[in-house]
Amino acid sequence: MSALAYGEPEAHGEGLRCSVVVPHASALFDGHFHGLPILPAIAQLELFAELALSLAPDAPRLAAIERARFRAPVEPDDRLAVHVTPLDAGGGERRFAFRATRAEQPVADGGLRLGRALDEAPPDGRAQPRRADPTPIDVPTLPHGEAARLLEDVLERDDAGALCRARVPTCSPFRRGARVPALLAIEMAAQAAGALDERTGAARGVPPPGLLVSVRDARLFASDLPADERYHVRVRRESASDALLIARFDVTLDGWALAAGALTLRAGAGA
Repeated sequence: MSALAYGEPEAHGEGLRCSVVVPHASALFDGHFHGLPILPAIAQLELFAELALSLAPDAPRLAAIERARFRAPVEPDDRLAVHVTPLDAGGGERRFAFRATRAEQPVADGGLRLGRALDEAPPDGRAQPRRADPTPIDVPTLPHGEAARLLEDVLERDDAGALCRARVPTCSPFRRGARVPALLAIEMAAQAAGALDERTGAARGVPPPGLLVSVRDARLFASDLPADERYHVRVRRESASDALLIARFDVTLDGWALAAGALTLRAGAGA
């Protein structure tokens, strides 16, 4: 069930719409961020996916975020109008468009795909052989508090990218017992990408990239993830400027592929 509570959905054309009031006291704001509470983008994606699945009960799971744009931060006590609309698809897949507005102004929009759990994973599911971790070289400084921080340390880093480790804190609001939504892999990647330019950005006097503004071609190879494992997150820089960082990512557990895609961060508070 979505970590973001919402009103009873109602039919709207072929899709659904509902209203969301984000309470000031919501645990989703814990540690996201110090002195600047912003709703995690992942909470919005989880809500869009849940509404889409309610329209397609035969679909096994969320398979991909094909594109998502986060146009404005969502703050405590904001009231959102959320719409999810089915699109044509084939091959046993279902596609949906989604959007959220605040006072009729766009907050987020994009498209997602429902499908089978391992449709696009490597043939044997394993992205790379399992190997011992190198000694960490850095513990990055992030604006996330304890409940929101997923990034543990940096194992490798060069001009092209970085390999990091991530772990879900016991106080995360996304925990469902011993599991967390597979979408949390995107948040792991966003935090790893934010740490990618932490040192070089500081040297130029530029804030490190942090605020997640878009996701594209993000494929999820599992329905959910074990909450108490340590994940490997690899990010590779596609392009960067003083304002934006575009990176590709993959998230693995013991070498098994869990998520892969691309994201864009803007200099700011965090993902």
